[in-house]
Amino acid sequence: MNQNRLPLVLMLGLLAGCGGSGGSSTDTSPEPPPPTPPVDTSGDGAAAILAPSGFDFSTTEPLTIKVVQATAHSADRYLTVCLPDSESTVADYSKCLLRAPLRDAVFANDIMLPNDTELLEIEIWSLRDANVVTSMTWRRPTDGFQPVRIEL
Repeated sequence: MNQNRLPLVLMLGLLAGCGGSGGSSTDTSPEPPPPTPPVDTSGDGAAAILAPSGFDFSTTEPLTIKVVQATAHSADRYLTVCLPDSESTVADYSKCLLRAPLRDAVFANDIMLPNDTELLEIEIWSLRDANVVTSMTWRRPTDGFQPVRIEL
């Protein structure tokens, strides 16, 4: 009979060692998180954003391009104002902001420049001689825009 009781005693010992008696009544649940502060909902959406007076949240700025030539030409010059290629300072002709023939002695035009634009590639092409190109790189000034003035 002793051999029949040995497995039973071992199982009871194993169960008591693993499970515990369950007689404890202490609560071990985590404490609740502190309450979140109330959210001010007096404004709704963009109306709740505070900005200095005169700030208009615009994503573009006007930039005046002015070309002054010694004499008027009958469309023998052509102006391109383009964003540069992302890997160099060469004009990306698929991203031009202005293309225009230069017929008058003074040409002026406003373009809307995206706020993230730091460089422009400006080229004036001679249509009579394709090898004659006047190029310049415009960099955004830190003290506000001035018109771009090119004299030929």
